[in-house]
Amino acid sequence: MPTDINKYASGQSVAVLGNSGSLVKTGFAFTGWNTMTNGGGASYTAGSTFSMDTANVTLYAQWTVNPTYTVAYNGNGSTGGNAPADNNQYMLGQSVTVLGNGSLVKSGNTFVGWNTQANGTGIIYATGIEFTMGSSNVTLFAQWTAKPTYTVTYNGNGNSSGAIPADKNNYTTGAIVTVLGNTGFLAKTGFTFVGWNTQSNGAGASLRNRRDFYDGFH
Repeated sequence: MPTDINKYASGQSVAVLGNSGSLVKTGFAFTGWNTMTNGGGASYTAGSTFSMDTANVTLYAQWTVNPTYTVAYNGNGSTGGNAPADNNQYMLGQSVTVLGNGSLVKSGNTFVGWNTQANGTGIIYATGIEFTMGSSNVTLFAQWTAKPTYTVTYNGNGNSSGAIPADKNNYTTGAIVTVLGNTGFLAKTGFTFVGWNTQSNGAGASLRNRRDFYDGFH
């Protein structure tokens, strides 16, 4: 606390000191002095003056609660899971550590971080990075990038008639593909259809009608 070592006579002018002792109160800001602890007496700011009365004077530091702000996380189009929750209250200038994606998922996409704008045009934040809290609440939006997709094409491989089946789906790596049958009634004179292979000469992976496989060899 600041110390006034002067002795004042009744009626003498007293200059009020500032917070020269660097008093702090966690979560509060110093706003001045008052002759009562609850602020119900005479208020004084640093540098102001008053006339000494006929008794000693004690001035009590007055404090106001610092405003606090929150950080919220938004799944931004997620199709499953829950966004992480930060239940902390942050003051202006306080350090914030960015959380991970919790259990959030988005079909066909990979989580790549957070952004202050849903469309990704704001400030980019990676998991674990720190930023300084400003003077307003913050919402961070999950950012997603589409996984590459692949197709399955069927080839008649010398058929003499019939239509080649078509799979119009797009598959991500690891997706399960159900192999189509000879739905187009493909035929090859003198031959019997026995299934599909990833090589025209049959030296690749053999895939039978309705057999599921992972789209990992594309």
